[in-house]
Amino acid sequence: MKFFSIALILFLLCPFQVFSQTEEVLVKQLAQKNHDTVHARILTQLFALGMMKNDTTYGHQLLLFTREKLKNNALDDSTKNRITRALMVGIDNMAFLTQQSGNGLKAINMWEEVLELNKSVNDESILGATLLNIGYVHDHKGNIPVALDYYHKALHYLEKTKYIDGLGAVFNNLGSIYRKQGDLDKAIEFQEKGLSLQHDDNNAGAAIMLANVAGLYWEKKEAEKAMKYWDRSLKANEKLNNKTGIANVYARYSDVELSKGNFKGALEYLNDALKLQEEMNNKMGIERIYGSMGHIYFLQKEYLKAKEVTLKAFQMAEEFKYPAELVGISNGLTEIYAALGDYKKAYEMEVYHKQMSDSVNSENAKRTALRKDFEYAFQKQVVQDSIKAVEEKKVYEAEINHQKSQSMVLYFGIGLIAVFSIFMYNRFRITQKQKAIIEKQKALVDEKQKEIIESIHYAKRIQQALMPNEKTIRKKLDNFN
Repeated sequence: MKFFSIALILFLLCPFQVFSQTEEVLVKQLAQKNHDTVHARILTQLFALGMMKNDTTYGHQLLLFTREKLKNNALDDSTKNRITRALMVGIDNMAFLTQQSGNGLKAINMWEEVLELNKSVNDESILGATLLNIGYVHDHKGNIPVALDYYHKALHYLEKTKYIDGLGAVFNNLGSIYRKQGDLDKAIEFQEKGLSLQHDDNNAGAAIMLANVAGLYWEKKEAEKAMKYWDRSLKANEKLNNKTGIANVYARYSDVELSKGNFKGALEYLNDALKLQEEMNNKMGIERIYGSMGHIYFLQKEYLKAKEVTLKAFQMAEEFKYPAELVGISNGLTEIYAALGDYKKAYEMEVYHKQMSDSVNSENAKRTALRKDFEYAFQKQVVQDSIKAVEEKKVYEAEINHQKSQSMVLYFGIGLIAVFSIFMYNRFRITQKQKAIIEKQKALVDEKQKEIIESIHYAKRIQQALMPNEKTIRKKLDNFN
């Protein structure tokens, strides 16, 4: 089962790339005097094209150029952001190639640098995809609980940003874990779920997932279904000019022909696959093809040819230090040496085979333990997700209740204001009526007071008219004396 570890070329280069341009056109543009962001864009496109040929020349140029430019503190924010993204593309793709060459720890260190750079860019799609790739390395090394932790973290950001290719990759890798645990139905369920997210077959992710689903059906002895998926995968890889993908499908077609007893057809597919793997310098792919060829030659009793190609596979597998590969190859060499009459070599290879088998059996024991770890880690993550959902629900409900309380207080306040307003309005009306009555009574009092004063004045005038004046009174008094 081949894992799917996504390289972020298409996603990260979308702001820069014009895919219709050829390498020749891009090289001419690179020689011109360009703005820094344009220069970085051209280098990323050339690196993307170079990766198809396993050529990292422009990748190294991209890293040197962008790292140097970021030393300039005078860059404006927009330029700095674009240059940083270009650097992240370069590091990510280098990490992808490094992981494919077998150096997973170095690849992780490079992806961790991408995570650090992303703090200034704050792109959650990049964050999710990078966490996915780190999880893949741990997965490949058998560290299932750690891999699951990274996958679930990646899933959070990829779902949040609706990064379809990344989501497909997570489901694909989770399906691969189930396959290693022996649950083929569950593996197919996850692979199909990832595949359903693809708009069509014409992308690298879909091509790989199609091949994976085919391999699962082949393991289930459902050859017809397997062939349908392999055919779709081949068409997709041919459209993408993905030579490694085409070679992998050819190798599986060889298995189909071998199951029919068609040795010639099986070898033809393997030879076609070998040419493509050699063009891509894919050593692991080459080693496996040599092993398959040796097996077919042995079945045809062409023992010298079988020995030649199987020894090549043995040397390469030893270089990679993969016991699981060496078990099958060493067993094949034991049979080949015995068939050739070289019993000393056959015995030596049988001893070696026993050592590798013991190593693999130890690994199998670890995998049995890892299955429990996987189940525990997966259930733990489900529980954690459930707890998190409950906590989020509690927070949401608390916020709703708080808002309801605030609303009730607000409505109560508005009600009080309304009652008070009505009360004040009534008091105003009563006061106005009382004021009108008082003013009317005051007017009456004023009028009466006026009448009384006028009467007093009138009586005073009458009195003054009847009484003698002061001179007369004095004269009478004088006469009296």
